Amino acid sequence: MSSVSVLHPNFVSAFEEAIELLKSVAEYKLDDELQHRMRELGETKDACSPEERDEHRQLAEFWRRQTLRKVQALNVLKRLHEAAPDLIGSLPEPLDEA
Repeated sequence: MSSVSVLHPNFVSAFEEAIELLKSVAEYKLDDELQHRMRELGETKDACSPEERDEHRQLAEFWRRQTLRKVQALNVLKRLHEAAPDLIGSLPEPLDEA
């Protein structure tokens, strides 16, 4: 593997931007308002209208996709950190919720 000091500056710059993007995905947290709405709909789903059930399904699917992206971003960051710790810096802590 190439040393960081001999990599092209444009590559290093793009790599650093990609790392920041991965970190922002890994650190994403669902807004409190959305968390509350999803819980509210989940707790009352027997009394929900068809529209509210659909809203809950869409929110749950969004949460599932975001959680998957977070896990993927954390895994890639960990692998990159093992290969180039000087470029990666510290890794975000995994969160319990999306």
